[in-house]
Amino acid sequence: MLKRSTLLLSALALALFAGCAEEKITPNNEFAFKSSEEQRQFEKRALAGDIEAARRLADYYMLWHYDKQKALYWMRVAARHGDKVSKENIHTITQGD
Repeated sequence: MLKRSTLLLSALALALFAGCAEEKITPNNEFAFKSSEEQRQFEKRALAGDIEAARRLADYYMLWHYDKQKALYWMRVAARHGDKVSKENIHTITQGD
C-alpha cells in the first residue's frame, strides 16, 4: 500500500510540474505567498470562481506544505468551477484511498 501511495504522489507531482511548465512557473518561490494577506486574497478569489487562484493554492499546499488534504480542498474548488486538470488530479490522488 505504501508503494502505491508513493507512486500516486509521484504521478501527482509530475502532473503538477507539467501544469507548471504549461504556465511557465518554476516550482520555487513562485508558489510561496509574500504575506498572509496575499494568501487570503487568493483564497477569496478562488472561492469566487478564479480557477487559477484555486490551482495556485492547491500547488502551494501540495508542493510547499505537503498537505494533501488542503491541496485536495483547493483542487475541488477549482474542479467545481470547471477546471478539468484539477478533476483529473483529484481522481489520481484519491484513486488509492
